[in-house]
Amino acid sequence: MNTLGFERLEDRVLLAASISKKGCLTVCGTDCDDCIKIFSPCAGVVVVEVNGCCETFCGVKEIKVDAKGGCDYVSICNVDICCGKLSVKGGCGNDCISFDGCINAKVCVDCGDGCDRVNAECARFKCGVDIKCGDGNDHCEISRCCFEECCSIDCGKGDDCIRACENFCAKDVKILCCAGDDNCHWVSSETCGKFTCDGGKGCDSFCDYGSSCGTRVIKNCENAPA
Repeated sequence: MNTLGFERLEDRVLLAASISKKGCLTVCGTDCDDCIKIFSPCAGVVVVEVNGCCETFCGVKEIKVDAKGGCDYVSICNVDICCGKLSVKGGCGNDCISFDGCINAKVCVDCGDGCDRVNAECARFKCGVDIKCGDGNDHCEISRCCFEECCSIDCGKGDDCIRACENFCAKDVKILCCAGDDNCHWVSSETCGKFTCDGGKGCDSFCDYGSSCGTRVIKNCENAPA
């Protein structure tokens, strides 16, 4: 006797996105591996794409992304919400969060625990940037970016790596590596304000070959320049 065969649908809940009356766009992921892409075709208009499904929102003044569990990929490209807050939470898992294009928003990233990766290439950050990588062996790579306001990176516990090349920072830069054997390369970059790097506990190394800054403070790093 012939039996009908049914293809089993993947056991996942699609990401939910909604906007409040005050213009706060909330994007919630799942505990599976999500692919989230966010970009703005024009000021205040934000397109959210999740696993190939798109939705457009108007009047956006703030964005909150919570990718939740899983090894998620979050891409932020050319977002313009007039310096409103853009917060991204990676949650538990080995996440990748990337930025490119012009980001006209105050960026706050919390990768959560896991071996996470933060990439920024050829991005222009018009407002402040605050990155917290959480616990785990994290990798932060920043190249050919422009920071118009202050930038801070907190790597959390773990053997972390920061590689930055050919960046321009108009104001202060602060890097905190915390516990672990960390490696910070901030090369061929210009910082107009104060540059601070604190390696924390562990065998840490620092290199700023070809870089310049207004004031430099390097602590708890091996082979730190005098």
